[in-house]
Amino acid sequence: MTYAAEFAMMEPECCNGGSVFATGPFSSSSGTILLIQFLASGATVYSQRHFNAAEALRLILDKQIRVFLAS
Repeated sequence: MTYAAEFAMMEPECCNGGSVFATGPFSSSSGTILLIQFLASGATVYSQRHFNAAEALRLILDKQIRVFLAS
């Protein structure tokens, strides 16, 4: 949780009340840590099972998502 708290102080717009679109992968430790980091900080996380660029853009614009994570 210390890591998530540090991130919240450095990037406040990504945390409580923020929103994130993440495409994974969540099978690695880095993907899981990022997901937990945003959830613990109070952000809303949006994701897709399979990345679809048109749907992702629509979601980002409609929900005014501030952070996009992809690998």
